[in-house]
Amino acid sequence: MKKSRLIQGTCKLCQKEKTLNLEHVPPKSAFNSQTRYTEFSWSEKIQKEDPFEVPKGQIKQGGVKFHSFCVDCNNWLGRLYVSSYKDWAEMGAYLLKQGKEPIFVFEAENKNFNRIFKHIISMFIAINDSSFGRENQELIDFVQNEHSTKLSEKYRVFCYLTRGGALRYLQQSVVVDFSVSKLPILCSEISFPPFGYVLTINHKGKLYDLLDITGFSKNDPDRTLNIKCQLTEQKTALEFPLDYRSKEEIVNAINKEKKK
Repeated sequence: MKKSRLIQGTCKLCQKEKTLNLEHVPPKSAFNSQTRYTEFSWSEKIQKEDPFEVPKGQIKQGGVKFHSFCVDCNNWLGRLYVSSYKDWAEMGAYLLKQGKEPIFVFEAENKNFNRIFKHIISMFIAINDSSFGRENQELIDFVQNEHSTKLSEKYRVFCYLTRGGALRYLQQSVVVDFSVSKLPILCSEISFPPFGYVLTINHKGKLYDLLDITGFSKNDPDRTLNIKCQLTEQKTALEFPLDYRSKEEIVNAINKEKKK
Protein backbone atom coordinates (compact mmCIF):
# COMPACT_ATOMS: atom_id res chain seq x y z
CA MET A 1 0.00 0.00 0.00
CA LYS A 2 1.35 3.41 -0.95
CA LYS A 3 2.23 5.55 2.04
CA SER A 4 0.04 8.63 2.29
CA ARG A 5 1.80 11.96 1.96
CA LEU A 6 -0.43 13.44 4.69
CA ILE A 7 -1.18 12.08 8.16
CA GLN A 8 -2.30 13.55 11.47
CA GLY A 9 0.29 13.86 14.23
CA THR A 10 2.54 16.11 16.29
CA CYS A 11 4.86 18.34 14.29
CA LYS A 12 8.42 18.00 15.59
CA LEU A 13 9.11 21.67 14.88
CA CYS A 14 6.08 23.67 16.05
CA GLN A 15 5.08 20.78 18.38
CA LYS A 16 1.38 21.14 17.56
CA GLU A 17 -1.13 18.49 16.53
CA LYS A 18 -1.52 19.14 12.82
CA THR A 19 -1.50 17.55 9.38
CA LEU A 20 2.01 16.24 8.71
CA ASN A 21 3.62 16.26 5.29
CA LEU A 22 6.40 13.98 4.07
CA GLU A 23 9.67 15.85 4.60
CA HIS A 24 12.53 14.91 2.27
CA VAL A 25 15.84 14.60 4.16
CA PRO A 26 17.85 16.09 2.53
CA PRO A 27 15.57 18.19 0.29
CA LYS A 28 14.42 16.81 -3.05
CA SER A 29 16.43 19.51 -4.82
CA ALA A 30 19.61 18.27 -3.08
CA PHE A 31 19.77 15.01 -5.06
CA ASN A 32 17.01 13.29 -3.06
CA SER A 33 14.11 13.19 -5.52
CA GLN A 34 14.56 9.68 -6.93
CA THR A 35 16.44 7.90 -4.13
CA ARG A 36 15.62 4.18 -3.89
CA TYR A 37 16.43 2.32 -0.66
CA THR A 38 15.40 -0.59 1.54
CA GLU A 39 13.74 0.03 4.90
CA PHE A 40 14.63 -2.86 7.21
CA SER A 41 14.52 -3.94 10.84
CA TRP A 42 17.65 -3.13 12.87
CA SER A 43 17.11 -6.24 14.99
CA GLU A 44 17.50 -8.30 11.80
CA LYS A 45 20.54 -6.30 10.69
CA ILE A 46 22.58 -6.96 13.82
CA GLN A 47 21.81 -10.69 13.64
CA LYS A 48 23.33 -11.07 10.17
CA GLU A 49 26.66 -12.87 10.08
CA ASP A 50 27.68 -10.74 7.11
CA PRO A 51 27.55 -7.09 8.29
CA PHE A 52 27.20 -5.91 4.68
CA GLU A 53 24.12 -8.01 3.96
CA VAL A 54 20.98 -5.90 3.76
CA PRO A 55 17.99 -7.64 5.40
CA LYS A 56 14.82 -8.11 3.42
CA GLY A 57 12.59 -5.11 3.86
CA GLN A 58 10.30 -2.69 2.13
CA ILE A 59 11.70 -1.14 -1.05
CA LYS A 60 11.05 2.59 -1.12
CA GLN A 61 11.67 5.16 -3.80
CA GLY A 62 11.03 8.79 -4.60
CA GLY A 63 13.48 10.07 -2.00
CA VAL A 64 14.17 9.45 1.68
CA LYS A 65 11.41 11.16 3.63
CA PHE A 66 9.76 11.29 7.03
CA HIS A 67 6.40 12.35 8.48
CA SER A 68 8.07 14.90 10.77
CA PHE A 69 6.77 18.40 10.08
CA CYS A 70 3.38 19.90 9.47
CA VAL A 71 2.51 21.34 6.08
CA ASP A 72 3.03 24.91 7.34
CA CYS A 73 6.47 24.23 8.83
CA ASN A 74 7.50 22.21 5.81
CA ASN A 75 6.60 25.07 3.48
CA TRP A 76 8.26 27.61 5.77
CA LEU A 77 11.52 25.64 5.85
CA GLY A 78 11.43 25.34 2.09
CA ARG A 79 10.95 29.04 1.62
CA LEU A 80 13.71 30.13 4.03
CA TYR A 81 16.44 27.51 4.01
CA VAL A 82 16.18 24.94 1.22
CA SER A 83 17.63 27.06 -1.60
CA SER A 84 20.72 27.80 0.53
CA TYR A 85 21.14 24.12 1.36
CA LYS A 86 20.67 23.14 -2.32
CA ASP A 87 23.49 25.52 -3.24
CA TRP A 88 25.72 23.95 -0.57
CA ALA A 89 24.93 20.39 -1.76
CA GLU A 90 25.67 21.28 -5.37
CA MET A 91 29.04 22.64 -4.28
CA GLY A 92 29.79 19.38 -2.46
CA ALA A 93 28.89 17.31 -5.52
CA TYR A 94 31.13 19.51 -7.68
CA LEU A 95 34.06 18.99 -5.30
CA LEU A 96 33.75 15.22 -5.47
CA LYS A 97 33.80 15.34 -9.26
CA GLN A 98 37.18 17.05 -9.18
CA GLY A 99 39.02 13.92 -8.07
CA LYS A 100 39.51 11.27 -5.42
CA GLU A 101 41.73 13.11 -2.98
CA PRO A 102 40.97 12.29 0.68
CA ILE A 103 41.32 15.99 1.57
CA PHE A 104 39.62 18.80 -0.36
CA VAL A 105 40.77 22.38 0.25
CA PHE A 106 38.48 24.91 -1.37
CA GLU A 107 36.77 28.26 -1.02
CA ALA A 108 33.00 28.25 -0.57
CA GLU A 109 31.78 31.40 -2.28
CA ASN A 110 28.56 33.39 -1.80
CA LYS A 111 26.98 30.95 0.63
CA ASN A 112 24.45 31.77 3.33
CA PHE A 113 26.08 29.63 6.01
CA ASN A 114 23.59 30.46 8.76
CA ARG A 115 20.67 29.20 6.68
CA ILE A 116 22.63 26.16 5.53
CA PHE A 117 23.33 25.32 9.17
CA LYS A 118 19.72 25.85 10.23
CA HIS A 119 18.54 23.45 7.57
CA ILE A 120 21.05 20.84 8.72
CA ILE A 121 19.71 21.17 12.27
CA SER A 122 16.14 20.82 10.94
CA MET A 123 17.16 17.52 9.33
CA PHE A 124 18.37 16.18 12.67
CA ILE A 125 15.09 17.24 14.27
CA ALA A 126 13.24 15.45 11.46
CA ILE A 127 14.99 12.07 11.78
CA ASN A 128 14.94 11.86 15.58
CA ASP A 129 11.86 11.07 17.64
CA SER A 130 9.73 13.72 19.33
CA SER A 131 11.52 13.35 22.68
CA PHE A 132 14.72 14.62 21.04
CA GLY A 133 13.05 17.95 20.32
CA ARG A 134 11.56 18.22 23.78
CA GLU A 135 14.94 17.55 25.37
CA ASN A 136 16.74 19.95 23.01
CA GLN A 137 14.25 22.78 22.70
CA GLU A 138 17.09 25.20 21.98
CA LEU A 139 17.67 23.52 18.62
CA ILE A 140 14.01 24.00 17.68
CA ASP A 141 14.08 27.64 18.79
CA PHE A 142 17.24 28.22 16.77
CA VAL A 143 15.68 26.85 13.57
CA GLN A 144 12.40 28.70 14.10
CA ASN A 145 14.13 32.05 14.58
CA GLU A 146 15.46 32.90 11.12
CA HIS A 147 17.48 35.80 12.56
CA SER A 148 19.17 33.87 15.37
CA THR A 149 22.96 33.52 15.52
CA LYS A 150 23.07 32.07 19.04
CA LEU A 151 23.49 28.42 19.87
CA SER A 152 24.87 26.86 23.06
CA GLU A 153 28.41 25.52 22.92
CA LYS A 154 27.03 22.13 23.99
CA TYR A 155 25.83 21.59 20.41
CA ARG A 156 28.34 20.99 17.64
CA VAL A 157 27.98 19.82 14.05
CA PHE A 158 30.75 18.10 12.11
CA CYS A 159 30.78 17.64 8.34
CA TYR A 160 32.46 15.34 5.81
CA LEU A 161 32.19 14.45 2.12
CA THR A 162 30.88 11.06 1.00
CA ARG A 163 30.36 9.47 -2.40
CA GLY A 164 27.95 6.80 -1.27
CA GLY A 165 28.08 3.61 0.73
CA ALA A 166 25.40 3.06 3.34
CA LEU A 167 22.96 5.88 3.90
CA ARG A 168 22.94 6.95 7.54
CA TYR A 169 19.82 8.27 9.25
CA LEU A 170 20.92 7.52 12.78
CA GLN A 171 18.99 8.83 15.74
CA GLN A 172 20.69 10.01 18.90
CA SER A 173 22.87 7.29 20.39
CA VAL A 174 25.94 6.84 22.57
CA VAL A 175 29.21 5.83 20.92
CA VAL A 176 32.26 4.76 22.89
CA ASP A 177 35.59 5.32 21.16
CA PHE A 178 38.42 6.07 23.57
CA SER A 179 40.74 6.93 20.68
CA VAL A 180 38.63 10.07 20.21
CA SER A 181 37.28 10.88 23.67
CA LYS A 182 37.69 9.70 27.23
CA LEU A 183 33.93 10.00 27.57
CA PRO A 184 31.11 8.39 25.57
CA ILE A 185 29.97 10.53 22.61
CA LEU A 186 26.29 11.43 22.43
CA CYS A 187 25.55 11.94 18.74
CA SER A 188 23.21 11.65 15.78
CA GLU A 189 24.43 11.16 12.20
CA ILE A 190 23.08 11.77 8.70
CA SER A 191 24.97 10.63 5.62
CA PHE A 192 23.61 11.24 2.14
CA PRO A 193 25.93 12.14 -0.76
CA PRO A 194 27.65 14.48 -1.10
CA PHE A 195 27.69 15.24 2.64
CA GLY A 196 27.62 13.54 6.00
CA TYR A 197 26.90 15.33 9.29
CA VAL A 198 27.34 14.45 12.94
CA LEU A 199 25.49 16.39 15.64
CA THR A 200 27.13 16.00 19.04
CA ILE A 201 25.91 17.10 22.46
CA ASN A 202 28.41 18.02 25.18
CA HIS A 203 31.35 16.70 23.19
CA LYS A 204 34.61 18.63 23.51
CA GLY A 205 37.59 18.44 21.22
CA LYS A 206 37.92 17.11 17.70
CA LEU A 207 35.97 14.33 16.04
CA TYR A 208 38.39 12.35 13.89
CA ASP A 209 39.30 14.63 10.95
CA LEU A 210 35.76 15.86 10.34
CA LEU A 211 35.23 19.58 9.82
CA ASP A 212 33.53 21.42 12.68
CA ILE A 213 30.97 23.70 10.98
CA THR A 214 29.27 24.92 14.16
CA GLY A 215 30.65 28.38 13.44
CA PHE A 216 28.20 28.62 10.51
CA SER A 217 25.52 29.32 13.11
CA LYS A 218 27.14 32.63 14.06
CA ASN A 219 27.16 34.09 10.56
CA ASP A 220 24.74 36.82 9.54
CA PRO A 221 21.56 35.09 8.24
CA ASP A 222 20.94 37.97 5.83
CA ARG A 223 24.35 37.85 4.13
CA THR A 224 26.28 35.49 1.90
CA LEU A 225 29.97 35.02 2.63
CA ASN A 226 33.11 33.38 1.29
CA ILE A 227 35.08 31.03 3.51
CA LYS A 228 38.02 28.71 2.98
CA CYS A 229 37.39 25.11 4.07
CA GLN A 230 39.14 21.78 4.29
CA LEU A 231 36.85 18.77 4.02
CA THR A 232 37.78 15.11 4.15
CA GLU A 233 36.06 12.31 2.26
CA GLN A 234 34.87 9.49 4.49
CA LYS A 235 33.64 5.95 3.87
CA THR A 236 30.23 4.86 5.17
CA ALA A 237 30.42 1.14 4.45
CA LEU A 238 28.05 0.28 7.32
CA GLU A 239 24.99 1.93 8.86
CA PHE A 240 26.71 2.60 12.18
CA PRO A 241 27.62 5.98 13.70
CA LEU A 242 31.17 7.32 13.54
CA ASP A 243 32.50 4.29 11.63
CA TYR A 244 34.51 5.53 8.66
CA ARG A 245 36.44 2.38 7.83
CA SER A 246 36.46 1.07 4.28
CA LYS A 247 34.85 -2.28 3.53
CA GLU A 248 38.32 -3.81 3.24
CA GLU A 249 39.33 -2.49 6.66
CA ILE A 250 36.17 -3.88 8.24
CA VAL A 251 36.62 -7.31 6.63
CA ASN A 252 40.25 -7.44 7.79
CA ALA A 253 39.20 -6.53 11.34
CA ILE A 254 36.55 -9.27 11.34
CA ASN A 255 39.00 -11.87 10.04
CA LYS A 256 41.58 -10.83 12.61
CA GLU A 257 39.01 -11.20 15.40
CA LYS A 258 38.04 -14.68 14.16
CA LYS A 259 41.66 -15.83 14.40
CA LYS A 260 41.93 -14.99 18.09
